[in-house]
Amino acid sequence: MSTKIRTTLLILAFLLLSAALYGKGNNNVAIGSNLMGYLNFATFNGDLGIGISRHWSIHLNGKYNPFNWHTANQYLQNKQLSFACGARYWNWYQFSGWYWGGKVRYCIYNSGGIISPRTEEGDALGGSLEFGYQLLLSRHINMEFGAGIWGGWKKYRHYDAPRCGKLIGQGEKFFIAPDNISISVIYNF
Repeated sequence: MSTKIRTTLLILAFLLLSAALYGKGNNNVAIGSNLMGYLNFATFNGDLGIGISRHWSIHLNGKYNPFNWHTANQYLQNKQLSFACGARYWNWYQFSGWYWGGKVRYCIYNSGGIISPRTEEGDALGGSLEFGYQLLLSRHINMEFGAGIWGGWKKYRHYDAPRCGKLIGQGEKFFIAPDNISISVIYNF
């Protein structure tokens, strides 16, 4: 990742966090984790949401998967390190009911052996749109159901095998993909 992209993401995250800490309104805080992420080859994930008004919250989230999976005849991997920051608009009240949102996301990935032996690794930067619903279970616990789509620009390399593969192509291109299909457990402070 280039220094300019890192600097831009850090400044954006700092500005969003500053707005939450010094913004007007009830500054509720929520943390959560997407249970569906663990089904994606045990990808660790987390989300920090900070309410900045009755209808708005900002979110910082990340995903991390360092694992390789070996079977008798296959070597599988869906490695990633991903960071995102964005905002949500809540129709009723922050952290309850329907929401709509968007975020900026950066991802370093290496995926292969799942459908074919071919592997792709690279960097992706883009934006996403998301929607969902948070169901209040108790004073502090919510369940969230959501989905999104993200698109942007990626720089990639293709290899003929997941492990020690020969480089068979590389390039840059625009992409669109599903993002954050979630069934999450949320804890509200």
